[in-house]
Amino acid sequence: MSRRWPVLVLLLALLCAGAYFFLLPRMAQSAVEKSFHQAGFEEFSYDKAERSAGSVSFHKVKFDPDAFSHVDVITASYDMAGLLFHGRLTKLEFENPSLMGEVDKQGKVTVAGWKNIAPLPASINTITINGGKISLMSESIGGISFNLDGQFRHHSDGGTAFQGVVSGEQKQLSINTSINANIRASGIWQADLDIKEARIDIAPLKASRINGKATLKGEKFRIAHFSSQLQAGAVNYDGLPWQGMAMAIEGNPEKFGLSANAASIGVDGLYLEIRLIYSKVLQDLDCRIRMVSLDTLRDYLRKHEYLTKEPSVPSKAKAELVMTKVIGSRYGYEIKDDTGLIIRKGQVDLVPGKALKDNMKSMLAELED
Repeated sequence: MSRRWPVLVLLLALLCAGAYFFLLPRMAQSAVEKSFHQAGFEEFSYDKAERSAGSVSFHKVKFDPDAFSHVDVITASYDMAGLLFHGRLTKLEFENPSLMGEVDKQGKVTVAGWKNIAPLPASINTITINGGKISLMSESIGGISFNLDGQFRHHSDGGTAFQGVVSGEQKQLSINTSINANIRASGIWQADLDIKEARIDIAPLKASRINGKATLKGEKFRIAHFSSQLQAGAVNYDGLPWQGMAMAIEGNPEKFGLSANAASIGVDGLYLEIRLIYSKVLQDLDCRIRMVSLDTLRDYLRKHEYLTKEPSVPSKAKAELVMTKVIGSRYGYEIKDDTGLIIRKGQVDLVPGKALKDNMKSMLAELED
């Protein structure tokens, strides 16, 4: 009987070694394929898989037949007990993943090969992204690309947490922000952004040295709500520059409100306050410019080539310009001195897509009198 024990131990060792070197890598390969299908990548495929003790690597991974969305290498790591008894993988590591998609007018995102945003499958503890890239096409601003590095971690309640950094540098937009996000098992998600620095150059708006906080909420690929508190060192709208802008934005892609405050650049003494509601077109606007004097506003507009000549009647008294909606695209304006006396008034049409100087033509003519 005692002679049989060494034989049994040897057989058991051989079985464990066989499981570890031959069975488990194939189980891990199958678990990865199943996990991607569960996560919405129904066309997941790869050129080859390399199996070794403790890991499986997938090379030249494609998420769609045309490889618009792809990964150079995905490596799945596992331990024997977790995979054999629970079917779990300890980690997936992505090297140079690239996703390509589109954003429609309602803010819905479509990604090539990704049918549905879902929490991390329960069979995976963590996913690490190294050298990721996301490219999106939008009808309003064209193509934009972002770099992504971070980690997804499985929650015990079935959801997923993400921590990472998004950055990008291009003509229309640059950004560097950290992200903390959570995806519930139902597909509802929230992302909190800490924007370190950003820049926008999408005509007629330019803004630089942007920083602040933002929160996005949604379900699956749709953004349902967003809010932000931002600061911008410099803002230029259609040739009119401002500095030290503080702004708050809240709403959704179909309707949102914005409030902002800033001071003039080039000529001191102008202070801008804007409150607007936007829904497909500008629905409501309340714009106020407090000024040291009406001549200060004239100097500012002349410096930035909105006015071309000196006024016939100077005005040195403190004043305020107030612009409010009348109906449709028509807005009324009043300029009052510090006693409340109206010294200029009229109406303008703010036509979408038309240059601000052309929209304000009648008011500019009044200011030159």
